[in-house]
Amino acid sequence: MTETANRATPRIELRLLDAIVRWCDQDLIWRIRRKEMVFTLAERRHHELPSISREEPPAAALVEFGPQHRPRVAEQLHWLWDVAADDFKERLKARELFIRAVPITNLVPAESISIPVAWVPVLRVSVAEEVIGVGDQLYGDILVSDHPWPAPRFAGTDADPPPAVTLVDVPALSDEMVLMLLEEHAERVVRNDSRMMDPRRISLTPIILRKLEHRAQRGEMLDGVHVEAQALHAWVKARLVSFQVPSPLSIENGIRAAYRHLNPRSKPIIKP
Repeated sequence: MTETANRATPRIELRLLDAIVRWCDQDLIWRIRRKEMVFTLAERRHHELPSISREEPPAAALVEFGPQHRPRVAEQLHWLWDVAADDFKERLKARELFIRAVPITNLVPAESISIPVAWVPVLRVSVAEEVIGVGDQLYGDILVSDHPWPAPRFAGTDADPPPAVTLVDVPALSDEMVLMLLEEHAERVVRNDSRMMDPRRISLTPIILRKLEHRAQRGEMLDGVHVEAQALHAWVKARLVSFQVPSPLSIENGIRAAYRHLNPRSKPIIKP
């Protein structure tokens, strides 16, 4: 084996639009490039179309189609971008590409997470808005790579996790990693047509309580158990879409005592 073959291929990380242009079907991308030249940059924005080229098209291209034909071309472009999004999802499913994104929420400081393959069948991709969606949860700040993303680090350390996890290592796993293992289980159920574990036997309360403590240590707890419960619900739901997660009300009831202990400003309501 040559020295070149031994050398690891460097990781490439691109935004969603650039990733589709680079890695998806090139005949399809060529057709999109050709048709988008019919519109100026402002017209593409008006039609809510992504734009591969950041430069204005030449005047000759703009007169190729008259005004009466441009709505039809815009519809064709929307259809081509939908096909490109489907091609992108197929490459995610085949593990040719890997994606990270940040949950869009106003309730909790969000961190970028790796999107599991199990989500791909229900993943919505909006190239124009540079967002993806699963259920009613949207994700932005998307990064796509041709290499798998590094595994999450262990809680409380800056060291990389060991290359293999054994039963002895399980107690040291971070809560983020536990949630990823649950999503991996869901993916294998779909892939192998095997039985899903009973969601009623999975309690997320310990993980939610530890997240509450972590937020308290960092001064991120919100003022009011109700809004804190909503923030924690958004956090766990963004990371575990294949399982049923507790409702905000259930979380509120489960964290009430811990919230009072961690937030001295919180006073229980005393009814006369």
